[in-house]
Amino acid sequence: MPELDIYSPLELDDELCRQLGILTARWSMLEEALYRLLGHLIGDEDTARKMYFSLGAFRQRIELIKAAADEQILIEGDFFTCSDLLTKIYDLFKKRSTLIHRAYCVVVRLDNGQSELWNVLFHIDQIKLENAKKRYIGIIGEGDPKRINKATFSSHNKRVIELIDKIIEINSALNCAGIPLRRDEQKDAP
Repeated sequence: MPELDIYSPLELDDELCRQLGILTARWSMLEEALYRLLGHLIGDEDTARKMYFSLGAFRQRIELIKAAADEQILIEGDFFTCSDLLTKIYDLFKKRSTLIHRAYCVVVRLDNGQSELWNVLFHIDQIKLENAKKRYIGIIGEGDPKRINKATFSSHNKRVIELIDKIIEINSALNCAGIPLRRDEQKDAP
């Protein structure tokens, strides 16, 4: 059986492929920062890693960390800071999932003024693309494909790093203060 020369429309742009790779690498850094935060909250990084990565859904991972934070963080304001950060991370996760898991397409305007959307490319399509006008790469979703460019990825990649920094700040604050007593234990303290 002959091998097909088939590829994603995203592969037409080396920079977009590079940015997608950066997003994937940075997301793994974010996941590591999250399990380390969980480890700090429960006092055992090895157990935290096993717990964190045993959960398949990212939302469950976030909820696990929120529950640990709720149990361990003494000061209400600090808990809400942590909880708000985890909510922002989950929101970013949804955008990241769109960039990674949705199908990409090429939108071309043909000589007759009609537009076509191609979501799988074969070698022969490159010849057609060279003659097509006003093409762009987009993500297939509801409605018209959403245009994707370098800024789409680079702003997302920057946001991932900002959130990792925030996780590190929370971990550092917990480390300096030690893990506070649980709220219910504080009531009984002298």
